[in-house]
Amino acid sequence: MDNTYLETGCSMHPENDQPMENMPVVGMAYVPMQHLKTMYEPMDGFVIGTIFPELDKPWLPKGCGK
Repeated sequence: MDNTYLETGCSMHPENDQPMENMPVVGMAYVPMQHLKTMYEPMDGFVIGTIFPELDKPWLPKGCGK
């Protein structure tokens, strides 16, 4: 896909020539800044699935502690 429309400031969608402000927004994401404090050892991180303790969120199959 050619991204030259971004460089020129054009507000037209590159594939269907519609104004981008008329196109519906499917979704928006918000990702907060993460601050690295500590790290797991490499083998522990491999087993857990992340080396960052801040991202270690175990899956609870029953949900919300009910």
